[in-house]
Amino acid sequence: MGENLRSTRYSDGSVIANYSNYDNDPSNDEAYGKLYSWYSANNVPEGDNNTPANSSVGFFGPYVQGVCPDGWALPNDADFMTLFNTAGVADQLKEANSQYWLPGHDGTLPNTGFNARGAGFYDNNLDRYLNLLGETYFWTGDVSTTSVKGHCAVINYYCPESLLQEQDKGRGQSVRCLRMY
Repeated sequence: MGENLRSTRYSDGSVIANYSNYDNDPSNDEAYGKLYSWYSANNVPEGDNNTPANSSVGFFGPYVQGVCPDGWALPNDADFMTLFNTAGVADQLKEANSQYWLPGHDGTLPNTGFNARGAGFYDNNLDRYLNLLGETYFWTGDVSTTSVKGHCAVINYYCPESLLQEQDKGRGQSVRCLRMY
């Protein structure tokens, strides 16, 4: 997808349990999309660290549909690594518009068309929204994660490289979906 997900329902019509807009401000929805917990992104009951996400076999391996619409899935770690290696530097993955990143840290042109925006995140342990315009985190579909940490891809304002990390599954982060063929 060319932008962050903003869905409030799974593809079967059921309501997504844990999502928000940055600062609970609806005006942030259009620019930055929703922030989802790992549980919601992977369609696993909130707080359940023992049930892996349901997956189906895709062309490049198992994929998790999770919060993504029919025909789409959460990118896995390998998908994000391919994106990062292809782009070379994080600035080519960022939106080349200064209103979406801290001053002097927006993306470059030409870029990959991924157009990441500094959507920040919700820190569930601090009960605070943090780093709008400074960084963005994308949950990955990780069928093997059975701990309190989930995998995510990170793009931030100060680092020339994008990377993969683990973060608390209750944290609110962005989602991009990958079209499955």
